[in-house]
Amino acid sequence: MKQQPNFFEKLGLADKEKIHSQIISWLFSQELQLIDESTKSKLYSKLFKCELPKNYAVYTEWKNMDVVFLDLTGDKPKEALVIENKLKSELHSNQLTKYYEKVKDKLDDAEVKKIHFRLLALYEPHDFQKQNINGNWGFVSYSEFHETLLHLFCGINTQKSDENYFEYKILEAYKEYLEQLLNCIDVFVEEPKKYLTIYHNGNKSLDEKITSQFKGNEGKNKISDLEQFVFRNNLETTFQKINLNFIANQKLKTANPELISKYDIGIGETRGSALIDFRVKKGILYKNHIVRWGYQIQGDSYKFTLVVEDPNPSQTKKNILTKEMQAIKEELKEAILNKAKKQFALKTLRTGKGSYMSCSTNESANSYWKMDRDVLVKKILEDIKKFENFVRVEMKKITPTPHTPLG
Repeated sequence: MKQQPNFFEKLGLADKEKIHSQIISWLFSQELQLIDESTKSKLYSKLFKCELPKNYAVYTEWKNMDVVFLDLTGDKPKEALVIENKLKSELHSNQLTKYYEKVKDKLDDAEVKKIHFRLLALYEPHDFQKQNINGNWGFVSYSEFHETLLHLFCGINTQKSDENYFEYKILEAYKEYLEQLLNCIDVFVEEPKKYLTIYHNGNKSLDEKITSQFKGNEGKNKISDLEQFVFRNNLETTFQKINLNFIANQKLKTANPELISKYDIGIGETRGSALIDFRVKKGILYKNHIVRWGYQIQGDSYKFTLVVEDPNPSQTKKNILTKEMQAIKEELKEAILNKAKKQFALKTLRTGKGSYMSCSTNESANSYWKMDRDVLVKKILEDIKKFENFVRVEMKKITPTPHTPLG
């Protein structure tokens, strides 16, 4: 693994999603002379699974779309490919559906009749299939993009590279950067707890990371080449999310698919620290409101959660509780969370201003990333199951009529 920063890193651009979008745009643009139109068409078809129009325009950041290819064969654009680039960020709840609807409205104004949607990311998000309900989206990984670049370079002859020297060197540097990034991810996923700075530095600026590396150690605090790469590119939180996504996709769903299928899984972050959140899909109807329970892990914090929801959320403002919801929240705090705190030896109970409540414990010696994956998976499944059973039993005690599962 190379330790020297790549050309794109030296310019401070490698961790910017927009730069990657610009490279895609430039690679297939008609301005790029290194690749002939026939090769561009073949690469485009292989990567995006649709045909490159004979006459087209490509834009980045147009109407808040990362990359857009427009078919200009006729008088007006009749077909488009829209790429949503998620190099570092995660999908939010229902984001694909919302994005699809917004983009369709924007391109309908331009009278575009057919739209292809592609999500480009380092890995397939754990909830991609769930969000892609109508099959409107296709997924393209950065690994596939890298393979496309490798295929491209195999077909470039010496004369072509000499004639278009600067284009060749820029694409070569980009290919090398992607290769280094993907190699680092593969190595990290195999043994994530080996790379401690990725978890310690997520909330630090580059200045703070440099200072902590040398402070009190006369510059001898050596870290691995992989950690150096993540360090330089501010990818700590991204790598944390990659680990959690791997746990959700590859471990939990195979260890107990029946239990995990009952929960929505979200991966996010606060202050540079990644988290994974589990929330039951079918809550319990209580006093005309929906009660959902869940579980969340972040760093050394393990939370059991409760949420009170209005069955008609469109009628209530976000994070503003009605008097009825506030009363239910207080009831559940006493009837569920206070009891859970005692029964499971938890330390902190938080209610906050919104509908979300949690009861948690912090285990600094037992942070999730310090644990063997199989041990962590076992803990997650056991904690989810015991809290679900506990909530159902306690809810029966305070519900005068049989509680009703509600989606």
